[in-house]
Formats: sequence, C-alpha cells, structure tokens
Amino acid sequence: MKKKVLWSVLCCLTSLAFLAGGAWGAEYCVYPGGTNFHDLQNALDDAEVNGVDDIIKVVQGTYTEEFIYNSSEGKNITLLGGYTAGCVSRIADPTTTILDGNGHGFRPLGLNNSQNGGDITVDGFTIQWGLGNKGGGLFAKTNTSVESGTAGDVTITNNIIISNLAHQTFGGGIYAVSHSNSGTAGNITLLNNIIWDNCSASADGGGVYAESSSDSGTSGTITCTNNTITGNTASTGDGGGAYLIGGAVNCYNNIVWGNTAVGAGDDIYLSITGAGTANGYNNDYTSISGSWTNSGGNINADPLFVGGGNYHLQASSPCIDTGLNSAPSIPATDFEGDARIINGTVDMGADEVASINYVILHQDGALWSSDTGWEVSTPPYYPGTAYARALEVRTDNYVILHRDGAIYDSVNNWNVSTPPYHPGTDYAVDLKAFGSGEEIILHRDGALWSSDTGWEIGTPPYYPSTAYAKALEVRDDASYVILHRDGAIYDSASGWVVSSPPYYPNTNYAVDMKLDGSGYVILHRDGAIYNSATGWITSAPPYYPGTDYARALEFVGSNYVILHKDGAIYNSATGWIMTAPPYYPGTAYAVDLKVR
Repeated sequence: MKKKVLWSVLCCLTSLAFLAGGAWGAEYCVYPGGTNFHDLQNALDDAEVNGVDDIIKVVQGTYTEEFIYNSSEGKNITLLGGYTAGCVSRIADPTTTILDGNGHGFRPLGLNNSQNGGDITVDGFTIQWGLGNKGGGLFAKTNTSVESGTAGDVTITNNIIISNLAHQTFGGGIYAVSHSNSGTAGNITLLNNIIWDNCSASADGGGVYAESSSDSGTSGTITCTNNTITGNTASTGDGGGAYLIGGAVNCYNNIVWGNTAVGAGDDIYLSITGAGTANGYNNDYTSISGSWTNSGGNINADPLFVGGGNYHLQASSPCIDTGLNSAPSIPATDFEGDARIINGTVDMGADEVASINYVILHQDGALWSSDTGWEVSTPPYYPGTAYARALEVRTDNYVILHRDGAIYDSVNNWNVSTPPYHPGTDYAVDLKAFGSGEEIILHRDGALWSSDTGWEIGTPPYYPSTAYAKALEVRDDASYVILHRDGAIYDSASGWVVSSPPYYPNTNYAVDMKLDGSGYVILHRDGAIYNSATGWITSAPPYYPGTDYARALEFVGSNYVILHKDGAIYNSATGWIMTAPPYYPGTAYAVDLKVR
C-alpha cells in the first residue's frame, strides 16, 4: 500500500521518461527551498527505492545540506546541475549550482549503490567546503556483492571540486570507487573537472581517489581526460593530486600541477592491477609514482593559470593547443560549455581557451583590443606624443610605462612620484606588473626599479651611461633575465650568455624576449626568431631580412605572435592579421603587444 501511494505522489511531482538502455525511469526537478520531490534530499530518498533509473535535474542556486543516497536496488542515478527555473533549459556552467559543506561541516554529496551495482553520474556542480571520512566533497561508490555480478560505472564530469577535506581516509575532493567481489568492476571516468585546494588528512588522494577493483574478478578502467587538478595535498599518504588504481588507467590532456604528497607521487600515483596498462599522453605534471606503459607528449611546465583562484589559462600557457585530439572520451566542450577544439588542437586541462584577445599599445598611450576596439580617452591617451614604452595587462586592469618612468594604472591612475618618475628623461624601456601589485621597471642601462624593494644598481647588470637593455623577464622564483640589444642575455641566476648565437657584438638587432621553460626566445627586428632550444627560425613569414618592422613577441601556447610597428600581427598558427584596425600601413605607432 505504501508503494502504491508513493508512486501516486511521484507521478504528480516527477516525470517518467524512457531512458537510454530501454527502461522507464524517473526524472525530478529540484530547486532551493523546494518541497516534496522538488527538494533534493526528498528526491534522493525516493530514488533509492522507486525501482527505476533516476535523473535528478538541479536548478541553479546554493544548496547547503548533506545530501545522501544509499540504494541496494542496482539502478542508475544521475545528478545534473545548471538548470533554469522549472528545469526548462540548462546552462553549462558549474559555478551556477553549488553544493556547499558549510565550512567543512559535512560532506555535500554522498552517493552509494551498495549491493547490486548501478551507474553513478554527477555533472555540472561546484562542490565545496565539505568534510567526510572518505571523499570530503563527493563520495561516489557502486558495488556488487552478487557472485559474478557487475558493478556500475562512476562518471564525474564538468564539476569544480574545491576546498574539501577527507579527515580519516581517502579522497580529499573526490572518492570514486567501483568494486565487485568476484565479478566485474565498472569503469571510473573523470572529464572536464577542476579539482583544487582539497586535502586528504590521513590517507591517499588529496584531490581525487579513483579505484576500480575486484577481490577475485576483473577490475575496470580509470579514464581521466581534460581535468585540471592543482593545489591539492595528501598530508600523510600518496597521490597529492590523483591516486588512481584500476585494471587499466588512461590519462590524457590533464593538467596535474602543484600538488603535494607526504608519501609518493606529488601529482599522480598509479597502481595497475594484473596485466593492465597505464597510458599517459599529453599531460602536464611534475611528479609521478608508478610508470606509464605507453606515453608521449607529456610536459613539465607551469600551466600559467590566470591566478587568484581562476584556473582558466593565460594566452601564453604551454597547455594551449598541446593536447591529443584522439584521446579517449574527449569531451565536445570544456567545463563551462565552450567548444572543445580551437585552432585545430585541443588544450590540456578543463578549460579550452575560446578566443585570443590581442591588445596593442600605441606610442601615444592609445590602446586597441581585438575584443573591444580602441580606447582613446585621456588618460592614458595623449595624441601626438610618443611617451609609451611598455604594456602589462592584469586580470582586471592594465599598466602603461612612460619613457620617463611614470606609470599609468587604469585603476589607480598615474604614479608620478620619484622614483621611478624622473621627468624629462628617456630611460625606461620595459615593465613587469604582477598580481600582487608589484611593478618592476628596466632602465636602458640595466638598472632595475621595484615598487616593493627600490633600485637594484649592482654590476652586472647595471652599466651606467649605456643604453644596451631592451627587454626584461622575471621568473616565479624572482630571478630575472635581461636582453641586450646585441642578443647577449644576463640571467641573475647564472650570469651572462655571450656565445653566438644569439650574441652578435656591436649589433642592434634584438627587440624583445620571452622565456620558454628553462630557455629563452629572442625576436630580431627583421622578424627572425632565435630559440635557445631549437635555434633560428628564418623563414618568411615572419622573417624579412633587412627590414625593421618587428616590435614585440608573445606566445599563444606553442605558437608565437609578432607585432609589426604598423599594427599588423603575425600568428604562427593562423598567419597575418592585416585589417584596419589595428593595421595602418606605413605608420610606426605600435610599441607593445599582449595576448589574453
């Protein structure tokens, strides 16, 4: 009788649908403050016992409650975030649907198919500030105890898992397990997730613990594709970023960077059961415990996130256009719904850089952006002048360097105090501005001025009364590199590089420089490029011998971008941009370029 009444209510408050696999299932639409089966926990409670596969559509909002599902029926459970009111449509943005653990008060979401298998799918949520013994943010386990039974699959896609804590055992952010006693375990799939700032306090898997195992049967496959896993910690165990154990492991196009483990594998810990294989292609990581059976295209390079909790990629990130298009289960879009492959090659990580914004600095302080067009208001625009020397673009503002050392900040206006401002001079040649607020100016004689520490005028690199310095780069460890106009390089960590190439004494060819891992790349005024790892690029384009057109160099992933003095832009991946704006042939207005 209870079941009959339950289904009567269910038919009024949920919908029945013919689900994939040929079975009828239930769909729920839940929202913050909902009642009956429009409440998320009530929907989970009903899904535990209704005897069909279930889809729960979750309307955008913040849900601060411990949500639990524990079923022995062997049915599939799917949670989808991002719905608009009434579940009329869905927006691909996990930041809109938040499951919050109330400041480490409880685990936001626990899903357990305990005896007879059944798939578990979680897609499109931010899961944050959780606390659990296993899986501080998300616990997802499917198990079969039936002899020769098959456990379900666990699929976790398009989520942001942040600042969760597993205080007793595994999986600071995620605990994902498919297990069978003597039968077949299911597969674990993680796609397009950002997993950061999670901690397992007493065991393995600071960011994610993923296991497909069978006591005496067959283990399944762990697949991780296009995830960003960073800043996680295994305080006492292994696998600070990811602990992966299965019959096979496939890792493609992931950024697993800057994680920490007290045990083995700061970034990745691999454990393969039986004769399985571990395939690792086109990932960015530093530390791994275990070894790949097959691998290629992996890098160890700072991914260059935007920063400040923003794990989108900067335009110069080495993870742009360096993934593998043939990766298994490669998603069609990134974690927030942008098309997954731009410029022909997929990016590493959860974010696909959707477009490139070129920002050009005019010598009179005007700015042109490919996104927004010209900015010609005063300040910083002073028509007829030639004061601007260098441009930096932060997350929410830009900074322009005047040749006399004055600095214009689009938020804080002019800094015209001494130092660094010395009116009437023409000493400043390059600028670096950091998210912390620090600004560093390079003087043409090699002296450096920092807004945090003042002048650095030791020799080298300071040679008073000279005019040799052209460009400055600063590493994360605060060491710096200065480019001489003749191609010599001064590195504060290792001293002068004065071998040929790139050094050609008494010339004046070098105009800009960028760092590339442990090496450097120099731009010649005629468009030739010298890379300390690979040598000269002297094909046309961009090389036009005898010219004096090139003014600035930037990188978009592994591709380079050159600014012409007339505003034309050459991208090694896409060719020339020669439309007005920003291209004005015969002019010499453009002085610096940034790509974002």
